[in-house]
Amino acid sequence: MTLPTSYVLLGFRALRKDKVASLINLVGLSVAVACAVALFLLLHEINTADDFHAHGDRIFLVGHAVEGGAGPERWGTAPEPLGPALAADLPQVERAVRVATHPALVRADGSTYHETLSFADAGFFDVFSFPLAQGSGGALADPSGVVLSAEAATKYFGAEDPLGQTLTVTLPSTRDTSGAVETLTVVGVAAPFHARADFRFDLLAGYDLQRAAGLAAPNDWASLTEATFLLLRRSADAREVSAQLDRYATVQNATSPDRPATFFLDSVQHPDWLTAWQIEDRALQAPLLWESVMFGLIALLMLLVACFNTITISLGAAARRLKEIGVRKAMGASRRELVQQFLIESLVLCSLAVLGGLLVAWTITVPFLNGLLNRPNPLDISDVAAFWPVVAGLPLFLGFVAGLYPAVYVSAFQPTAILGGRARLAEKKALTRTLTVVQFTLALVTICLALFTATLDDKLLGGNWGYDQDNLLVVATSGPEQTDWLRREASALHPVRRVAGAANPVGSPGAPATVRVQGQEAQAAHFSVGPEYLATLGIEAAAGRAFGAGFADGDRSVVVNRTFVQEQGWAAPVGQQVELDGRPLSVVGVVEDFLLAPMAGTARPVVFSLAEAAQVRSLTLRVEAGAAADLDAALRARWKRRFPGVDYSSYAQADAFARESMRGVSRFITYLAAFALLISCMGLFGLAAQGAARRTREVGVRKALGASAAHIVLLVNRGFLGMLVVATLVATPLCYLGLSTALRLAPVDVALGSAPFVLSNALVFLLAAATLSVQTARLVHVRPAEVLRAT
Repeated sequence: MTLPTSYVLLGFRALRKDKVASLINLVGLSVAVACAVALFLLLHEINTADDFHAHGDRIFLVGHAVEGGAGPERWGTAPEPLGPALAADLPQVERAVRVATHPALVRADGSTYHETLSFADAGFFDVFSFPLAQGSGGALADPSGVVLSAEAATKYFGAEDPLGQTLTVTLPSTRDTSGAVETLTVVGVAAPFHARADFRFDLLAGYDLQRAAGLAAPNDWASLTEATFLLLRRSADAREVSAQLDRYATVQNATSPDRPATFFLDSVQHPDWLTAWQIEDRALQAPLLWESVMFGLIALLMLLVACFNTITISLGAAARRLKEIGVRKAMGASRRELVQQFLIESLVLCSLAVLGGLLVAWTITVPFLNGLLNRPNPLDISDVAAFWPVVAGLPLFLGFVAGLYPAVYVSAFQPTAILGGRARLAEKKALTRTLTVVQFTLALVTICLALFTATLDDKLLGGNWGYDQDNLLVVATSGPEQTDWLRREASALHPVRRVAGAANPVGSPGAPATVRVQGQEAQAAHFSVGPEYLATLGIEAAAGRAFGAGFADGDRSVVVNRTFVQEQGWAAPVGQQVELDGRPLSVVGVVEDFLLAPMAGTARPVVFSLAEAAQVRSLTLRVEAGAAADLDAALRARWKRRFPGVDYSSYAQADAFARESMRGVSRFITYLAAFALLISCMGLFGLAAQGAARRTREVGVRKALGASAAHIVLLVNRGFLGMLVVATLVATPLCYLGLSTALRLAPVDVALGSAPFVLSNALVFLLAAATLSVQTARLVHVRPAEVLRAT
């Protein structure tokens, strides 16, 4: 039997010999590994979205940057002519593809659906790896063709062959056009999308189809498209192409001399981890810096809490092995051999914990996280190639971290001191206290972060939205016929108090707009709404007036918010003149800021203009309290009778940001914090049990001399309470500095508050007291006569 093999057997024997300590360590490490595995999969999913494209390292997004009121602003949009110009002029560019999306009404096989129609240049399938199950890669060259996703093909045609089938598509109206109705032929069907595809489509048509409805101006440098992608011949060409972009910025700036822009490239497969998430309207998901740091930090904290717990318990358990160590050293065992033995024993423990953690992750934590997040592509351990190398290295990492110090420390004792009874591991109280303080500091940091995250959704969405978001129902429409009918039906129902239309309602992303003010350009979110819309939401004018049916200047007026006024420096905003979409307009009112998006907060410039009847794409209904659900069901039934083939789509205004909610992640992190506290309390229980065993005789003597129960309680627990106080004094400033820094860096408009710090400390102290009380009660009830007789 080789030496390492014998150490493995000794490791298993040590686990069996000290069952309590082994169980505490195994459970703590297994729970930590299970939680870390789930977070690793989530981090992997976040940071590898859209990295599956075959040419991904050569695909770059072209964006533009301008100077804003608060500094440089980076946008993922670019002028429509830029992509074709780069492909024609620069030999380094193999392909340029523009992409845009618009809402549309799609009629297929007798049914009508509200959909998002995507448009792309003909080289789209040469740039991106979206294989077609049917059709060819040149499908987009057909001006009347459309490519469907696999899901859309099944939705529209069921089991029928979709190729050659026709769709009637109604494109949205604009102020200058009444939209267009196009008959498109299905020329391709995409294979099911890759599991990590965040950038995808349902219906994809040629880019030039937008011209029919006036939705694109391919030769206008002032017109921006949603995304322009370049496929370079070599990824290294990005630097040279970037150096050539300034000359195109000169052309673009000639159309907007008051707000000059610069262009930049952003890698699709390897976006800049520090800056890509800050790009507004980026067509592809970029991992959020604060999100990745938060999840990674929590996973690391969980593992460190478990490791320090293992170190503390292992040191306590090693006190019972001092005689074994002394005998081995007296028989010639070197310190190196003892260190190797203890490290292998730690590796055995951590290997079993990793196996247990994988089992818990597979059966509990990963399915639980999938249920909370409700992801379209569930996290799957077997689907991540990078997962298994991490798992293979995890026992080594944990075994080294958890076992190195106990191995080095215990092996340093001299055999004469051990066998002579002069070596006492318990005398190293400073070491045990330090480890316990570190462990509880990590647990406090984890719990504080979890409590803050758990309340983040309420902080983002639970405060004042700037209007009463409850009892508002939003129903999608498409065209005057549906809008007028729904308005009549809804107005006749008793629970409905107000009805108003909008082209893009509040709660949807405001259309980015360039507003010209006295020759200067300003960026703002633009909402095109009906005359009664602001009153229906309950957004009142703080100065001037809102729109209304009784005013004849609606098509020549705008309403702005408080932030827009502040950025312009207007002392008297009402009556100021602005230019929007080339039209001169007058500011007739100012409203207070309101919630635009959870992460954006309220302090962003907004412009409201009056929508024409043909532009209205939704009706917002203000209803009596508690009547929204019944009203929605009644309208759905009436809609199906009136428009049997048209999809009915509605949502509550209070749920407008449901997709951006962090409630699922917050709940998971809260459970992680509970596990971290559980692990720490298990370690505290183990320490208390070891301490109680050592102090039983001392307590018996003190009780025999008349010590009271209160004195015993204070004597036994004051050391632990001192450790918790020190952990609090260390963890609280660390948490405050970390969270305040994160809030400054992240686009989150919330106050930090004191609740996470107070609650985390209170929770830790209460559970620690409950844990210690078990062993304290045992010592309080010690009978002096029995203890002294036994010794």
